[in-house]
Amino acid sequence: MNQSASSHRVVRCGGLLLVWPLLLAGQISKVAADGPLTLKDESKPGELRQAAISFDVGGDLLMVSEEKEIKLPMTVHALIKYQERLLSTSDGVTRAARNYDHTDVKIKVDNRPITPVLRDDRRLVGVSQGKSDLTIFSPHGPLTREELDLISLPADSLVLGGLLPTEPVRPGDTWNPSDATLAVLLDLEAVGQSQVKAMLIEVEKGRAKIEMSGIVNGAVGGVASEVDMKARCYYSMTSHRIEDVELIYKEKRAVSHASPGANVTAKLRIQLAPLKQSVALAPEVLEGLSLEPAPQTQALEYTSSARKFQLVHDRQWYVAREDSTSTILRRVERGELIAQCNVTSLSTLKKDNRTTLPKFQEDIKKSLGDTFGEFVTATEDQDKAGRLVYRVTATGKASDLAVEWIYYLVQDAEGRRTSVAFTLEQSLAEKFAGADRALVASLNMLSPPSDSDSKPTPRPADTARLEQPKLPVPPPDTTVLEVPRTPRDDASTTAERPQARPIRR
Repeated sequence: MNQSASSHRVVRCGGLLLVWPLLLAGQISKVAADGPLTLKDESKPGELRQAAISFDVGGDLLMVSEEKEIKLPMTVHALIKYQERLLSTSDGVTRAARNYDHTDVKIKVDNRPITPVLRDDRRLVGVSQGKSDLTIFSPHGPLTREELDLISLPADSLVLGGLLPTEPVRPGDTWNPSDATLAVLLDLEAVGQSQVKAMLIEVEKGRAKIEMSGIVNGAVGGVASEVDMKARCYYSMTSHRIEDVELIYKEKRAVSHASPGANVTAKLRIQLAPLKQSVALAPEVLEGLSLEPAPQTQALEYTSSARKFQLVHDRQWYVAREDSTSTILRRVERGELIAQCNVTSLSTLKKDNRTTLPKFQEDIKKSLGDTFGEFVTATEDQDKAGRLVYRVTATGKASDLAVEWIYYLVQDAEGRRTSVAFTLEQSLAEKFAGADRALVASLNMLSPPSDSDSKPTPRPADTARLEQPKLPVPPPDTTVLEVPRTPRDDASTTAERPQARPIRR
């Protein structure tokens, strides 16, 4: 590129000053070309390639507590490599299998180091990229939320072909990448407005150079996100696909019910190279694996911080807070808070002892106090594991809002007990759609019945993950109804009455 044909913009990313050349309108390197060029991704099913990604982020995570904004300085330094085999492309959906052979990610939040780990038996994943979404899932068992976040990065290799023009172009020609492509490129759920324009700069030494820039206004988790981006792409005239992308962007994202807000600058580079063979992705290895996204392959696994219990849940549940005995989860769909859930490990009773259903209902009524209206259902069942399961539904009013509570008490023959309590506005019952049943059915009580305070030995694959602190999430919203606690962990199961606050949507 002719240096005199450009100015420069200084961008601060991760503490480094980056100088990015900005093209001036009409100043394009002249290239000898016989007519317009067709730049099309010609990747075919069965092809193997190696991807190498470097990703650096610097800025602040934003949280709101008691109506005050809290800024937590944050940095990310990541080097990730994976092998990828393209499987099929049909009906606008591209599928692939990946094996992550290198995941070196170092995060600091408020000077607190976090090093997420991808378990060895979760390194092989399936990927499905549609017109406006990209789904990563595990055929070998549920990922954790931390593992999913670790490998869900902007500029995914499957979306790069969508950046190419749909018509033949000459150097100097421009086009606008679709909103759907930009949403996947920038890891957004939706794009409301985009000013991104792409331009073919030159073709030299068998590579077409493309630059694009602009502002994207979109949404993540139902909250606004503004991304000011600039990218440089290199398309190989030999392999007929994009093989190298440099992306710099600045994002301002509001706080949501599920995650912190952000004011960050990021720099990412992804390079793709052909791969002759891959032992991890050999046809005989992939044969018989479920490489189509499905509820069971998209499920996530959660283990409480003290390893008291484990859950398997869909991706609408997010952990909001946890301590040594309990966890608060939120169910969030398209940014709307649908319900909250408290899971609490209770003290172990003597073998063959149990809390009765009438006693359980009595403690629930005491716990709800003046907010209690009536019991709707009260059932006693035995699950597939032979555990006794009480399910009690109650309705009432809190701050003039009609509220529904769903209480569970799960007890086994060894005396282990876990309470699970759901809270939602009655008007959201249809959207909630019985999500409590699937969550409770997945509950696995881990504490040894002989000593409820001791910790079981983690599986070797889990050890590194469990020792890592987790990224912060916003504190429970003070305008959200506190989930009433079920009987406390003592043999008498006497309940305490919490303060009730309304849910505001």
